[in-house]
Amino acid sequence: MERRKNIVKLILSNLFLRLISICNINQYKSNQIDNYIAIHPSILRNIVLRRSPWI
Repeated sequence: MERRKNIVKLILSNLFLRLISICNINQYKSNQIDNYIAIHPSILRNIVLRRSPWI
């Protein structure tokens, strides 16, 4: 029983860590996209904004 609890804890903490890392990756990606949009001209900005599903 104790062993099973430990396994469940391990799985939960693993999932939690994975979730955090996914959030960090998404944050990084959106920062990259913002930088890309900021650097490029407004025509390109409009295309990127129109085609991106996450905005």
